[in-house]
Amino acid sequence: MQPCIIEIADFDASQYARFSAYARETAEKAGLSQEAAERVELIAEELVLNIANHGYQGNKGPVAMELFDEGPGIRIRLIDQAPPFDPTVQVSPDCSVPLSERPLGGLGIVLARGLSDDMRYHRAGDRNVLDVSVRPRMTH
Repeated sequence: MQPCIIEIADFDASQYARFSAYARETAEKAGLSQEAAERVELIAEELVLNIANHGYQGNKGPVAMELFDEGPGIRIRLIDQAPPFDPTVQVSPDCSVPLSERPLGGLGIVLARGLSDDMRYHRAGDRNVLDVSVRPRMTH
């Protein structure tokens, strides 16, 4: 099955909702539960905002998102041309330090890692490629 793709050549943070809404819609069409579809949406939102705000540092740049139906889950692939950045090896912020004393940023990646079931990064030429898998979770 071909992936569902959304791509914006001149992406900036104001366009994040196009990615997150498309991710949720695709997850729902793939038959994911509401809980899993919400995780897909939030992961996409956090990661594309991270690309815009930290990768491109507020400037515009290309971002593509491919969504693969891997029943019973979905894989999100994000591709950008920002400087190399591997979110799978980023150290989580020290949450024991008061919020007013912590540096800005870092929590979106922690959230995305916590909501995903697998996250893998590689660099392909001048592109960051991040694959994030989301599978249904058993609820009690």
